[in-house]
Amino acid sequence: MTHNFTAYDLTATSIVFPLFALFLVIPGYVLGALLDIFAFDRRTLPARVAISVCLSIAVVPIAVYLCWLLAPSAPWLLCAVSWVALPVVLSRKAHQRIQARKPLSKPRAIVLAILAGWVILGALCLIDLQIGHRLYFPLNSYDQTLRAAVTSAIDRTGVPPTNPYFYPGHGYILRYHYFWYMLCSLVGRFGGPLVTARIAVIGGTLWSGIGLVALVALYVHFFRGQRPKNPDKQMLVAVALLSVTGLDIVPLAIILVLSGRLLASSQWWNEPVLSWVSSAIWQPHSVAALVACATGLLVIWDSSRHSARRVRLSGAVIGGAAFASGLGLSIYVSFVFGIFLMVWISTLLFRRRWRAAGLTCIAGVLALMLSMPYAFQLFGGNSGGGKAATGGGTPIVFGIRSFYLVREMIDEPGSPNRWKTPLAYALSLPLNYFLEFGFFFVVGIRQWKKIRAQGSFSDEDACLVAMVATSLIICTFLRSDTLSTNDLGWRGIIVAQFVLLIWGAELWDDGLFPARKTLFSAVGAMLALGAATTAYDLTMLRIYPILLDDLPIPRYAWLAPDRYLGERTYALRQVYERLHGELPKHALVQHNPDAYPGDMFYGLYADRQTAVETLGCGAVFGGSAALCPGTLAPIVQLFAQSGNLDSAQVDEVCRKLSIDALVVKDTDSVWKDKASWVWKKEPLIGNAYSRAFLCGTGDDGPKEALRLR
Repeated sequence: MTHNFTAYDLTATSIVFPLFALFLVIPGYVLGALLDIFAFDRRTLPARVAISVCLSIAVVPIAVYLCWLLAPSAPWLLCAVSWVALPVVLSRKAHQRIQARKPLSKPRAIVLAILAGWVILGALCLIDLQIGHRLYFPLNSYDQTLRAAVTSAIDRTGVPPTNPYFYPGHGYILRYHYFWYMLCSLVGRFGGPLVTARIAVIGGTLWSGIGLVALVALYVHFFRGQRPKNPDKQMLVAVALLSVTGLDIVPLAIILVLSGRLLASSQWWNEPVLSWVSSAIWQPHSVAALVACATGLLVIWDSSRHSARRVRLSGAVIGGAAFASGLGLSIYVSFVFGIFLMVWISTLLFRRRWRAAGLTCIAGVLALMLSMPYAFQLFGGNSGGGKAATGGGTPIVFGIRSFYLVREMIDEPGSPNRWKTPLAYALSLPLNYFLEFGFFFVVGIRQWKKIRAQGSFSDEDACLVAMVATSLIICTFLRSDTLSTNDLGWRGIIVAQFVLLIWGAELWDDGLFPARKTLFSAVGAMLALGAATTAYDLTMLRIYPILLDDLPIPRYAWLAPDRYLGERTYALRQVYERLHGELPKHALVQHNPDAYPGDMFYGLYADRQTAVETLGCGAVFGGSAALCPGTLAPIVQLFAQSGNLDSAQVDEVCRKLSIDALVVKDTDSVWKDKASWVWKKEPLIGNAYSRAFLCGTGDDGPKEALRLR
């Protein structure tokens, strides 16, 4: 195996990226043209493309999901209809678009250049970087292991997919928000064997950023009843502010000076409010959920201004589909947005905006109807029988947003005075959010003062205030309890961030942040620190795994236990790539489950089902936790140093659990025991850091093992 993995990834990414347009541009373009959404036919080409991207993200996920439930070929038929309809729509509407041909304004040209930069820089940050015989994945692979495994599971089993992390003799329906990775799977199939699940996820990540920029453009141009003085300039400001986040770089520098510890991400020092770039890179499905839900709201809002019943009805239908898509894209973002919608409907009724309230209600009811099959599978469906595990306990519990400084100073586990900790969290919320929001903390205060000075709330102001207040209240006083991380607080707050972003651009356009004064002021310093924090995260995303091998810095045990991460990753990717050619895609490949938080190499490169992923068996993503111990115990014994198993016993375990191949790494305990089965059984593939064995057949494999450099 001699090809360069970086060149391979770049080639595959360049193939998969334009293919996403088939699913995230064309369907929305046809829909927008047919229904004339946002006066589609009178818009310039960049505006129509922005509308198309947002409409596609809003409608395609739920449409593809429901079609897939009918038949595996139905999603392709649905998309093919839009592809065939595109030239018909273009030819029928061409004469109307002559008026829409306007010179590209300078702000729009800059925004397009920013998008091009995002795609190029994002691709370079997300692919594997090969340096000689060392290979380094980006830091976000910590999360993308799950995304790639889910995408691969959808490719193997269709919709609803089975849990790729748990297979105690039969599959279980995946309990996860997988709609975004469903689209990645479709694109991956279209791209052929060169496009792996991980590459498809990279392409989807780049498109989530494009969707976010398109959403910003739509809200700047269409949300306010009264158009901005210079909407293109305001759009450029909003897009530029996507590079600005909170003041995390300050506590990061303090931690480095006081403890000498270099954190891999600015978000890891505290309960985070992710930067926009980090959200797109680490949580593309959450960004897609925001785009879907906010697009649905905007379409309803715009259609309510029209007198034509057809326009209003189509707006409600698109809004309902968008909200249903949002649920499958991100449960947490949609939960926050759903609560906001209830608050917003109440506000509309109070303000006697009967038409808008009625359309929003219709959209909400339609969303519930469309999402019922997915909701049943998520909360009650179980393909294997028995009670499905959800991780135990209530999914959402009360809990005040934590603050690192408070936790370090006064939190004492086991102390009878632990009630002081949440009280201190509550009292420190202003400081906590000031550090996390930075410039946007000031934006929120100034916008509130501006609204108060007006003497009354416009409908648009009332909507945005309700949105930001709902998001902040939920993400401050509630937390998710399914996993160890507070995903509700981390993901749901993106709704408030979006409002603050739009407000920031509006205030800038109103002259409340004059360029000359702002540059040398406290606000200017916040902008600079916010941009520096984003730059820090992008830099560490790419180079931190390399630094672990080259510098004596504190390391995360789950990432690299020694200074051989690059060589080990190169070796493991070679092993898994060869297994791709040796095993059918429905084969079970088992790694050592005794790793925290999980085996990153398996998640990134295997593209195969596993029996158990971690010591918890991955049952939190679907399956009966009661079956975990019986499945886990013999597998743990395989990888234990004192297992004392021979080849026949290893094969017996594999046959019992339907395992087709075992992958052993040099960091596994059994590797260190030179008398173990690992060194007696002939591997199919072997190198200095890993061995892969076919098992369950009673055959030790080929006499001459394939040795990889």
